[in-house]
Amino acid sequence: MRFRILGHLEVRGPDGWTAISAAKWRSLLGCLLVRPGQLVPTESLIFELWGDSPPSTANNMVSIYVHRLRKEVLGDAEGRILVHRAPGYLLRVAPGDVDIQVFDSLVAEGRSELAAGRPGRAAELLGEALRLWRGPLLADVSRSPALVIAAERATELWLDATELRIEADLACDRAAGVVAELRGLVGDHPMRERLWALLIRALDQAGRRAEAFEAYALARRTIAEELGVEPGSELQRLYAELLAADASSASPKAFRKSWKSTASAIARQCRART
Repeated sequence: MRFRILGHLEVRGPDGWTAISAAKWRSLLGCLLVRPGQLVPTESLIFELWGDSPPSTANNMVSIYVHRLRKEVLGDAEGRILVHRAPGYLLRVAPGDVDIQVFDSLVAEGRSELAAGRPGRAAELLGEALRLWRGPLLADVSRSPALVIAAERATELWLDATELRIEADLACDRAAGVVAELRGLVGDHPMRERLWALLIRALDQAGRRAEAFEAYALARRTIAEELGVEPGSELQRLYAELLAADASSASPKAFRKSWKSTASAIARQCRART
């Protein structure tokens, strides 16, 4: 039995991928899928399904939903997949049965490849992971407290994976192909300094240093207006690199190798002004 939760909830059975029509069934299964293999107390499930105002028959209704899921969705009449174990239920899944598990594994492998100096392979793995993303986690499931937390975590994982994939693309000299993507990302996540840093690097690597300076100025202004602080150390360091490279008229590839001594002094000046 396989499950997709990166997007709408889907279950794969003998006839392929299918959605689940009943909202409460989706909610119950979703609450178990974000904690695969973990015992979830019935009281917790009741709270996730009905909040602070559950019906008096909530316990019986959970039992009914479990029965229906086993019979009509999971093909699990004997309760070997969706298991009752006091004081609640757990969903037995093998590694890789849930798409977010596959996503996590691919991202971890891609991160390792990038750290090992193999950006081409890293970009392949991270791209494969990101293709699993069909939308927000459990997009068709009502947002209970546990699912809000799980969805936020999944979005953060997606952003991390996207940044790593762009990092790998830059290491493969594919800067021109990621500039437009990065402009969209910083528009959606303007407080995420790493995205601004990647945009500045991509613009400079693509031979668009003037635009890289403009991107830094916009990042600095955005952060100051929203948070009342100066950019962090990574952005300040990149700005120092740009200044040093511009002053020496070095090529983008050359300045990445030689910026360190000059940039450190400028970075200290930037920090002193803050």
